Amino acid sequence: MKKLSWVLLAFVVAWLPLLFLWNTGCSLTLKEMKPASTLRGPWVPAEQLSVLTVNTWKLREIHRVPRLVQALGTLGRDLGVPSHRHPLPDVVLFQELEDDKAIEALGKALSKTHSFHSCTCAKRKDGGTHSAVAIAVRRARFRREHTRCHDLGSLWPDHQRCAAAVSIVPSKGAPIDIVNVHLSARPGNHPQARTLVQIMKRSGYLKRKRLLVGGDFNFGPGSKGYRVMTEVLRDFFPKPHKRGRTHWFGGRLDFFFVSEQLSLVRVLDRRKAYQAIRPASSLFLPRRCKLRDEANCPLSDHIPEGAVFQHSSKVRE
Repeated sequence: MKKLSWVLLAFVVAWLPLLFLWNTGCSLTLKEMKPASTLRGPWVPAEQLSVLTVNTWKLREIHRVPRLVQALGTLGRDLGVPSHRHPLPDVVLFQELEDDKAIEALGKALSKTHSFHSCTCAKRKDGGTHSAVAIAVRRARFRREHTRCHDLGSLWPDHQRCAAAVSIVPSKGAPIDIVNVHLSARPGNHPQARTLVQIMKRSGYLKRKRLLVGGDFNFGPGSKGYRVMTEVLRDFFPKPHKRGRTHWFGGRLDFFFVSEQLSLVRVLDRRKAYQAIRPASSLFLPRRCKLRDEANCPLSDHIPEGAVFQHSSKVRE
């Protein structure tokens, strides 16, 4: 009985900050987003890379996939992907995929233009996927070479976490390594950030000239986890505390950490991202949205992060 009491106490301590914030009534609003630009960015040329990271918010329902892909196309156009072709960004990082059929449906929806690589982080008792991450890469612009899945361990009482990694080669230019991460939502997740850095050192990622590590890190600027990452890479945004929130109470949780050879060209318009995703201010998807998709059903509880990076010198046509 005494041991059980200590277990319950540890559980409460681990999740108390999360529960406190949940009850504060915080929410993301359109008002706090800067006015949307009425102009689309210039098209992304061959020497640049457009990237988007999106938390799919426990994606289990196949019927949510079409509207999600449509929204990502809207964000791709904002980043400068020509609208006469499938407008998704060159690289899309997905987190919180929680069903094998939904993962298959998402990969199929993107298959016309993008290759799709997923990694299962944790499984359910019945053997199905409990949590996965994935990376989609535009085939016309980048050749996908190596793909890897990296185990990041678990922080009790949370489930196992992992990272997906791909090496892509542009039609002209040097290879670019992409790592997609979803760290634990448990407060104090910096040990997983350290594990990630150790894996990147052992695997040689940190020796590469062009490296982008993105995803849902579940920590904010200035945290221990953030400091672990910025010891080896830099936050893509020059003023970390000025970028604004990507989650309704967690603050800025979604990042790109990049090597020096990747220079920022422009960022995703946050207001347009909000309008496309209509993020929820809740921990749970409404029941009606689990049964069928509706126009007012939120696609995520995060605002996607996106950017365009220069990865090589200007290519001569």
